[in-house]
Amino acid sequence: MGKILRNASTTGTGFARSFTRRIGLGIMAATLIGAACTVSSSPAGAQLGGSKPTVIGVKSLSFDPNKVTVKPGATINFVWRQSVAHNIVFEAKDAPKAKTQNKGTWTMKASSKPGTYKYKCTLHPGMNGQIIVK
Repeated sequence: MGKILRNASTTGTGFARSFTRRIGLGIMAATLIGAACTVSSSPAGAQLGGSKPTVIGVKSLSFDPNKVTVKPGATINFVWRQSVAHNIVFEAKDAPKAKTQNKGTWTMKASSKPGTYKYKCTLHPGMNGQIIVK
């Protein structure tokens, strides 16, 4: 009888060790999966090297801010913040041109070439801005 108990005890200890190892491995696996989930749940822009759009307010007789620095190809949103009509015309002839509007948002992509790109509202002399692509 003692021998059976000893074998049962030894078997129990082996089971306990095996169970403990399995739990430990399970915790390690959960930790690794958790770490992988943390990486994959970060913002898409951060994973792809992108960023949030740059916002330039169009209000009164100014662009706010009137000078921004962005990466090549960055998204820029011009947001009309009052009901006065404005347009956005770049000095470069091949640049996009915003239609005249008095509300809403106009979205464009910055040039892929580094440089300084100046723009203005042709309806209001002195209403100028620039986008620096670095």
